[in-house]
Amino acid sequence: MVSLGKNAKKHEFKIFVIILSILAGFAYNSYYLFNTYHIDDDARQHIFWTYKFKDKRLFKNDFLVNFFSSPKIAVYGWKALYYVFSKFFDPLFFSKILPIFLNIFCVFFVFEIGLKLKDQQTGFLSAMLFCLCLTRLLQGGFQRSFALPFFVLFLYCLYEKNFWLCGVSLLLQALFYPPIILNSLTMIPFIFIKNRTMDTQIIKKSFFPLSIFLSLAFIIVAYLYLFYKPEFIGRKFSYKEAKTMAEFWENGRSAFFNKNPLIFYFGKPFHYTRSGLGIFERGEFIFVSFLTSI
Repeated sequence: MVSLGKNAKKHEFKIFVIILSILAGFAYNSYYLFNTYHIDDDARQHIFWTYKFKDKRLFKNDFLVNFFSSPKIAVYGWKALYYVFSKFFDPLFFSKILPIFLNIFCVFFVFEIGLKLKDQQTGFLSAMLFCLCLTRLLQGGFQRSFALPFFVLFLYCLYEKNFWLCGVSLLLQALFYPPIILNSLTMIPFIFIKNRTMDTQIIKKSFFPLSIFLSLAFIIVAYLYLFYKPEFIGRKFSYKEAKTMAEFWENGRSAFFNKNPLIFYFGKPFHYTRSGLGIFERGEFIFVSFLTSI
């Protein structure tokens, strides 16, 4: 009877968390959902050209479209997803509803991780903090919108020691948002340590699946960043060159550098900056950091 009661309570928590994730998703995206021509800022770059999937006659020989639809920007997995769903939905509308489903996915697995680490209250608090701080990062249905979902999936599979699904999540990261792989790789060594010693059984169990999928992910990332060099993109600016250009300094077209090293490395409080950790960009992070410290 006690076990049945615990299971019922666990299911109630899960249902409530799913409802919470849906409400949070709608709260962050309702402005765009119910206003046809109101879009997230970056949709002007990443979404507009996907109408090519509905009408091949659009944007022929368009330099900007060639750039934003190139694999360096629109990675293969993300492009394939929009190609399929553009057959059934308007691409702009799809980009507006997609974050809601991504949020449900994230919040559910965040709750599960908290539940397995400690208890239902921990899972619920984790889900609440995710909705408060991170749901906004899923907006727009862009490539970066998939960073957190696949990272959270990876953490869950890693904790469960399901290394085949860990590998699949790493491959998905490479296909949708390759930079997040670096975060995942830093987590892997922790699963090999048990009682301050290396757990050889876990290393043997994980070696084959992780090797296969990491190799596939590495091939994709290496091609995108090392070998794919189309002529229309042009050459890159080196770090030294960029530091001499006004465009990359404060009030420039794409401000990155800042004379204040604290702002450059940590970000400007309550302001978006292209450089730095951005830990003070949003008030929620400061609030959560304060709660964590006490």
